[in-house]
Amino acid sequence: MRKNIITCLLLSALFCLIGNNETTGQTNDSNWVAISVPQQGISFSMPGQPLAVDTLHTKLYAVSVDSLLALQVHIFDSASLNPNETFLKAALAQTDGDTLRAIAAIFLLVTNSDLLELKDTTVNNIRSIEIGLNYKTYASNVPYISFIKYWFINDDFFAFTITGANEDIERINSYKTIFYSSINVY
Repeated sequence: MRKNIITCLLLSALFCLIGNNETTGQTNDSNWVAISVPQQGISFSMPGQPLAVDTLHTKLYAVSVDSLLALQVHIFDSASLNPNETFLKAALAQTDGDTLRAIAAIFLLVTNSDLLELKDTTVNNIRSIEIGLNYKTYASNVPYISFIKYWFINDDFFAFTITGANEDIERINSYKTIFYSSINVY
């Protein structure tokens, strides 16, 4: 069964907006754990043993550093893009057909966020996007920041997210550097 990537994006955005950092695996700052997902040919590290959920073409790995900082990895396999879908069609028109930037436009739309950054990056020579969003959660109306590094390849959509409170930006950036540099596609 193929998943529509727009549904996946909406689910990822919902996880950001809810802002619940207390239901995930717990961590020790100095204890980064290596995780390998051979089915998708990827490995990465998280600061502690993550909560891992694997269901119906979706894998989630999540860790709360504390009540103000959380990291998540979403892997949606068998994902598909329908360029005739309303949201995607409009986003592709705005981004000159750039699929990854269209996904960024959809993230901004569904989260009602302010854009902090949007840049092209690579993961083992695979083009990816890094987007920074500033928003208020639905649950508490508290301002949060999320950085999402994502790419879509071989019918798989990968999203690496770090979320924290606005006042904790230095720590968010420190964790983001370690988290994103640990990603390896093989």
